Amino acid sequence: PPTYLVLAGANGTFCSGADIGVAKDTLMTSAGGSAMAGLMNSVTDAISSLRTVSFSAIDGAAYGGGAELCTATDFRCMRHDAKIRFVQCKMGVTTGWGGGRRLAE
Repeated sequence: PPTYLVLAGANGTFCSGADIGVAKDTLMTSAGGSAMAGLMNSVTDAISSLRTVSFSAIDGAAYGGGAELCTATDFRCMRHDAKIRFVQCKMGVTTGWGGGRRLAE
């Protein structure tokens, strides 16, 4: 089995999540939001339950889904000017992939 997992982005972005301008018609519906939350909960739950050490190498922006994704790893290493933002909260949407729960753990 692998000894560790590193999640990393490229070009100054860790993961910026969905482009809300493009996806809002799908994600803001009950069915679309529910489908995305179910899929991403299974991804983040799988990462957080790995039997190996996991890291997020945050080299820039971790917004929305990216912020949720990095909470699934055991450790987060950030560049000094990197930013983590739960931008979905500004839209009245909770951290639906377990990010809020993981931050409290």
